[in-house]
Amino acid sequence: MISEENKNLLFKASIFSGLSIEQLSSVLDAAEEVSFLKGDIIMTEGEEGGELFVVIEGRVQIEKSAGEGSTIKIARSEQRGMMLGEMSLVDMKPRSATVRADSDLKTVSISRESLAAIFDNDPMVLATISLNIARALSDRLRHSNDMLTEFFGHFTA
Repeated sequence: MISEENKNLLFKASIFSGLSIEQLSSVLDAAEEVSFLKGDIIMTEGEEGGELFVVIEGRVQIEKSAGEGSTIKIARSEQRGMMLGEMSLVDMKPRSATVRADSDLKTVSISRESLAAIFDNDPMVLATISLNIARALSDRLRHSNDMLTEFFGHFTA
């Protein structure tokens, strides 16, 4: 059960933008609060992804395999409302990175099955969530493109 305080917090999360209070409540009724301790792994690169997480409180560190057993820390974030694991729900491929709790962490987990049930009950809710996920992925891609352009720009100058 998601507390009222956390429901109010999640109402501001970009993934739920455009949903009414009633629609958000129905989504969160199908979700669960999941807590992690600092250092816990939330998801592992290469594993099947069956849910997405929305950060309520805490920090995460995102790591990517760099071959030969080494990893690169590609991001660290303390952003309430941040989505984690949505790529696997969209493309049905294994997790693209490892996410570790960089502090004690509170999240809301929404499973693929819950999203399917939401679609059965109200297709517009799932359409809104899907569009919000697409926007977030587009923002991340634009940011990555900008970083690559800046990086390679140093070699062509």
